Amino acid sequence: MRDLPWFSGHFRWTGFDYYGEAGYVHGGWPFRLFMGGALDVAGFEKDLFYFYKSQWTDEPFVHLLPHWTHPRMAATTKIPVWAYSNCEEVELFINGKSLGRDSLGTQWDEMQAEWMVPWQEGTLSANCLVDGQVKASTQQVTANAPSRLQLTLEDRFVQPETGSAIITAELLDEKGTFYPYGENKVYFHLVGDAEIRSLENGDPVDTAKNVGVDNRKAFMGATRAFIDIDNGANNVSMISAAIIGDKQLYSSDLINIDVATLNIKGKAAKVSIDVFYTTDGSIPSKRSQKYSGAFKVKPNTLVQAVVYIDGKALFTMKEAFADGSGLYWGKTGSSAQVENSRAMPAKDALLKGAAKRATHVDFQASEGSITWYQENDGEYGMNELAIEYASNDKESDREMLLIVNGKKIAKLKFPKTGKWQGKWATVTVDAPLGAGANYIELKTTGSSGPNIKSLSITAKDDE
Repeated sequence: MRDLPWFSGHFRWTGFDYYGEAGYVHGGWPFRLFMGGALDVAGFEKDLFYFYKSQWTDEPFVHLLPHWTHPRMAATTKIPVWAYSNCEEVELFINGKSLGRDSLGTQWDEMQAEWMVPWQEGTLSANCLVDGQVKASTQQVTANAPSRLQLTLEDRFVQPETGSAIITAELLDEKGTFYPYGENKVYFHLVGDAEIRSLENGDPVDTAKNVGVDNRKAFMGATRAFIDIDNGANNVSMISAAIIGDKQLYSSDLINIDVATLNIKGKAAKVSIDVFYTTDGSIPSKRSQKYSGAFKVKPNTLVQAVVYIDGKALFTMKEAFADGSGLYWGKTGSSAQVENSRAMPAKDALLKGAAKRATHVDFQASEGSITWYQENDGEYGMNELAIEYASNDKESDREMLLIVNGKKIAKLKFPKTGKWQGKWATVTVDAPLGAGANYIELKTTGSSGPNIKSLSITAKDDE
């Protein structure tokens, strides 16, 4: 269409991701989005956006992918690096050393510049050239663990006269480098005659509410607040806060609490900020530890904090670290069709007749069920299911029925572990998962069940 003059136009499905129709491609809930867009539902540009930009715009630019933060990457591992650009050629550098130039063509396999780059920490940069002259540049820099919160008013979207604004919140490391795995919750509060219409991060499987709430977790390092401003508003500011750190405590066990302010319209609000926090499960208050700088935590720690603005409590925040939640990093060397899952917390599954606790699900001496969802991008195959539980029932093994996609698989016994929590054990069973969406249910069978902490799935290699 680009090269044939008798084509008058083009319609692409779709420009943005959109809510619904996730079942067509992605298997259904908890996927909430159709993800065919060049931009996600928060308006963040995907790499695909820049591919289209390279074909349909004239102002010189270059976009580099992937990012260059790979905490678990072995040195010298070769990574495919692409550049989208509307220039004639692109030159790539790693820590200032040129890796050569690649020309850009018009055929399907020539519309990006590409290299295989041995991994090393530092700066990956690219220049876009026309007639040998540099016209634009970009770079990807290795980030350390996140420690700072940055707010940005998206000027291209701001329409103060009609009363709308978009605020982007990003998680950065101590040097101000964007951390592309950031997933800590960001809390938002407006000062002035304005209100939050919605919060959105673009995560296709984040099913948390985005309306009527004051926080949203970051997805791949960022999230957004969509703002309505009253017509007569003179001064409007945003105050945001987050408990920030590597959710897995893999690259760092240091936790920071940051509060950021941003002026949206008129004069900036001048406020006095105090933060108090706990790590022992107690509710934070002015009697708790006052935050003065980064502190260390151990795995399975729940950090809670309260932010006081001019002496009044504004946010009460929570963030758990290395508790099984958060981004799954995967395992190397797995050739199985179903990617081995991280431990999926029972408290995040669909519950009937059971109650959520801080670390587990409690059936409260009654009957009920827990249903997990698992996406399988491969074919039908056997998998090992590992259920982490605790029980102090001295008289019963608290049997539960395992049902996969509506089919009864096994009746599982859960012998006592000695405590109702803190002393966990694991029951394993082999079960088949089909291609696409899978629903894994644990159901009581006439009496209450044990406390269930998580489900892990490991694909079994073909025999």
